[in-house]
Amino acid sequence: MSELEYTPRGFRVYARVTDSHGQQVQVQESSAADTHCVWVFCNDRDGTAGTLAPHLDLGQARAVRDALDAFVTDAEARKETP
Repeated sequence: MSELEYTPRGFRVYARVTDSHGQQVQVQESSAADTHCVWVFCNDRDGTAGTLAPHLDLGQARAVRDALDAFVTDAEARKETP
């Protein structure tokens, strides 16, 4: 996503990604009034919403971000190793 995107209710959509199996992942600002949170929605290939949608607070979002950063670093290092 290069442009800022918002839901019809005005909440920021931070990312939309289609995974290697054709499933759609969306990270979206939550309407929680007492803390900053995001929803992580995962939809099937046909667009059907999954049964679970994690609702992450700032600390949990950082933990997921750090885990993904570690994966990217490890995968890129392995890719460069002959």
